[in-house]
Amino acid sequence: MKPLDSSFCFSLLIILFSLGSCISEKFDTNANQAEALSSAVSIPPDTIAMVTDTNERQIPEISSAAESGDTSKNAGDQAEASYAYGRVKFGMLKSEVEACNAKKQRLVHYNYHFTYSFNNRGQLYAIYIHSEPEKTIYYETRLQSKYDNLCRIVSEKYGNKRKCGQLPSIFDVMNNKTMYLVKWQLAEKRIQIGVSQKLLDDYTVICKISHPAMEEEAIKFEYAEKNKKWKEASEKF
Repeated sequence: MKPLDSSFCFSLLIILFSLGSCISEKFDTNANQAEALSSAVSIPPDTIAMVTDTNERQIPEISSAAESGDTSKNAGDQAEASYAYGRVKFGMLKSEVEACNAKKQRLVHYNYHFTYSFNNRGQLYAIYIHSEPEKTIYYETRLQSKYDNLCRIVSEKYGNKRKCGQLPSIFDVMNNKTMYLVKWQLAEKRIQIGVSQKLLDDYTVICKISHPAMEEEAIKFEYAEKNKKWKEASEKF
């Protein structure tokens, strides 16, 4: 093989040194630009850590429930508890109740009638839902069906469907006049369903929806009014 010419080797060395110098200058320039950018814009370390290889920033999720407390369910429960039935609220006046609730309504298979109790301030504290009356001969058939219908409706929302069961002996109802057989106790609402004897040979299914605290206050006031003279006389002893 023919030896390389010395002038050719010298020229090759000069070209290699030139390329190395250009590459070095290029890296130095990029490093200087990055340093200048870092000093011009101060980026917190935690923000830098949240930047991925694709330069997409990951925004941390903030739980509104953790920050402010999840009160939506409690607020919903409280709002629902203030309603006695449909759009009727405890504490409404008679005119307000009659304006938003029909006296007779069909609930699934049967018609029922509505009556109410108000305290001394005229505020609603109890609703009574009555079925059409049935004679003794239909106590175990038609009246049982009306009881099952109403109990099934309430238990659809609040449970205890298995507690609906059979009506008690008609003789027990005759002795007690009104017997509540199943009850749902909520925070500010009590629902009771049973059967009542209206006349000697008339029986109805009855559902009572009441506000326990308001009812207790109303009963105490009524008792005090009816027994005022006895109360005054008893103070002498």
